[in-house]
Amino acid sequence: MAFEQSETFSQYGRIAFRLRGVAFPERTNALDVYLPVVKRYSLPDSMDATRRIVFDHFDLVTTWKGLSIGQARELHFWEKTFETCLGAMVEEAVTDQLNSSAIAIDNLEPIDLYNRVSSFIGTLGVKTFTVDLEKLMNHMIAHYERERERYTWFNAGGNVRTALKNFLRTGECFHQDIFQHPTIHVQFYMPSTPSTQGLFIDAEVLWRPPYVTFDDLTTTVSEGSEFRLLPRYREPLQGRAQRSFMLETEYFIGPHDGWLKG
Repeated sequence: MAFEQSETFSQYGRIAFRLRGVAFPERTNALDVYLPVVKRYSLPDSMDATRRIVFDHFDLVTTWKGLSIGQARELHFWEKTFETCLGAMVEEAVTDQLNSSAIAIDNLEPIDLYNRVSSFIGTLGVKTFTVDLEKLMNHMIAHYERERERYTWFNAGGNVRTALKNFLRTGECFHQDIFQHPTIHVQFYMPSTPSTQGLFIDAEVLWRPPYVTFDDLTTTVSEGSEFRLLPRYREPLQGRAQRSFMLETEYFIGPHDGWLKG
């Protein structure tokens, strides 16, 4: 997503905001939707090379399967809409924090204003935001209704909100707090050096990798007795207000030789 003038930050001058992360693949057109997305697990930079070798490193590759070109175009639209609307909500939350801070920003020259805002953004680090899914979907649907091209896939069942809820679950960015409210973790970076052209703010929505647990996992077992591994995928955004969609899960256990028999 290119930097765009932020309506939320516009009250402070020319400030542009961009949201990025694995939930928002860098796609330039609908054909890019067919390309797999590689999501890399990373280890902390503080770990030295000696300790790194004790880890098995796994990357995750995701892709959409069996899409028509029309469905690919619609997915591309909804991905960009998700990015735009969630970005606007994050901007609003950050603006509220800026307004309630002790930083004096009134009656400043543009370059001084940008420096003040830049310093504020640089102190945020990783912030957790609660996301109102109904509000997010309302924004996305309003964006959809303003679109000239009529997309029909998500609305094929007559309820675009149900399709959007399931689409949002694929974003791999939502967590849930102790009250099961959806949240996101956002990493803010020190903005680029302000200039008379304005200030450019970059924020990354952190990845929530798929969460798999094991039912009734036994840590000890006697020789010759049965040992069962029962993996269970824990679906994000699961609660009374969000009905589950159908999941078809395939498990592969290997290797086929050695101590473990699949």
